[in-house]
Amino acid sequence: MSVRKIMLLGRSSLVISLPKPWLQLHKLKKGDAVSISMRRDGAMVVYPSVKKGEDRYVQIEVDKNEPKELIARKIIALYLNGYNNIELKSTGVFPPHQQQLIREIARKLYLRIMEASPKHFYFQSYLDESKVSIDLSVRRMHSVAYSMCKDAVTALKENDLELARTIYALDDDVDNFYHFIRKILRSAMLNFSLAETLGVTPLSCLDYKRLVDCIEHTADCASNIVKRVILLNETGYRIPTHTMELLVNFGSTATEIYNEAVNT
Repeated sequence: MSVRKIMLLGRSSLVISLPKPWLQLHKLKKGDAVSISMRRDGAMVVYPSVKKGEDRYVQIEVDKNEPKELIARKIIALYLNGYNNIELKSTGVFPPHQQQLIREIARKLYLRIMEASPKHFYFQSYLDESKVSIDLSVRRMHSVAYSMCKDAVTALKENDLELARTIYALDDDVDNFYHFIRKILRSAMLNFSLAETLGVTPLSCLDYKRLVDCIEHTADCASNIVKRVILLNETGYRIPTHTMELLVNFGSTATEIYNEAVNT
């Protein structure tokens, strides 16, 4: 711990100097602003302010024969690691199925495609992380997952094929929330100034991450249920009445337990 002396500036202002290694670490210079907060124990904490326009850039090469799953994992990993400017370059030309996948992933991750050609894609994140409400985002994610669970039970009970297909499509919306919230939480854990702005701590970030993991898993379960409803409808098989009653009762009970757990 370094010790700093309080100095008199002018007639009445008291100041302390900031450690040079800390300034170099955060690339701060004369005229830059810092954030100051008071802790409950009386200590004062100095945060480097979030710098607008300080966007991280990365470029990766994609083989024209690379599997779609691997490309998706790469883009999502870069997104979660805080890269706001991502450029993909093909070793040859992006085939149509790769182009379609890249556009779908960009849409799901709220990335704007700035440049596109047969050989490269360049996209940017256009969301201001400092203005995000984590609590509201989690509640919206839960709202979609909860409705999926309730409707999945209804689709199973009534053998409603159209409802089952609608629920299955909603799983993408939950995944979108999931990746978005995890990116914000990761950024907050690495950037104390952003965490202060969002009103979260490293511990609460871990709690939120565990919560969204559970919500995402719950939505996947609902998606798997309606997938079975679709398959049963296609084969013409009908679940026996007694078994159906048990499944519906268990499903309804589990859905309400899940809802109560999230809202508690």
